[in-house]
Amino acid sequence: MQLANKIKNRIANKPVGRNLKWLRPLKWVFAAFLIFALSKIGVEYKHKQTIQNLIIKIDGADSQNGLLKEDVLAQIEESFGFDLTGSKIQLLDLENIEKVVEQYDYVKSTDVYIDAENNIHVDILQRTPLVRVFDKSGAHYYMDDAGFKIEADGDIRARVLVVNGIIGPYERDAEGYLLGGLHDVFLLASKINADPFMKSLIEQVYVKNNYEMVLFPKIGKEHIQFGRAEDIEVKFKRLKNFYEGGIRYKGWNKYKEINLRYKDQVITKESA
Repeated sequence: MQLANKIKNRIANKPVGRNLKWLRPLKWVFAAFLIFALSKIGVEYKHKQTIQNLIIKIDGADSQNGLLKEDVLAQIEESFGFDLTGSKIQLLDLENIEKVVEQYDYVKSTDVYIDAENNIHVDILQRTPLVRVFDKSGAHYYMDDAGFKIEADGDIRARVLVVNGIIGPYERDAEGYLLGGLHDVFLLASKINADPFMKSLIEQVYVKNNYEMVLFPKIGKEHIQFGRAEDIEVKFKRLKNFYEGGIRYKGWNKYKEINLRYKDQVITKESA
């Protein structure tokens, strides 16, 4: 009887946890399996849902100088052959939608995703056109604020500085340096765009065969002999001072030429 009581007491006092240690790994396995199963069910349920709306967001350029949502929507629908709204989510390849949108040179990057309400979002970051170039071969295109070439198709409505003349084709060397006079064009265009006074004044630049440039203002008959793309800020300052002085008092049509090519001078020719 005493022996039976000792065995009973030993069993009663023995920690229960020691007998259940082998169950702990099974708990984690079961939890992982449950999470996987629920996730799979959720994905399958989501795939069977339909797209409610197609939401296009375009950032990176103003409304006058960029893509229109209607253009992007038309491109997507034309590529897929059907309206994405109302389509099953499982039928859509989001990566393929990104590729369709990024066919535009104008698009810098695209992010496509579906939200909790089954709306498909197409978020576009577009390039900012800086200048429109007409080269000596007759080709024309835009360059953005990083010097990237953007084909001048009908989807672009950018009102930017126009540059034409003796300009070679769009080319870069191994280091990415723009060739054929384009480096000077890009440099001057960037400086004009960054200066509020010059941006409001100049609408066209002509490049001569020695890479010297002639600027044409939006108002007045004069043309501005700018020379090479050197000492740009200094020339801008001299030109501003001249406009605030000479033209302010003599009128916009008084001069036919303003020459900034010579150091510390502004040489003018008056209209006949």
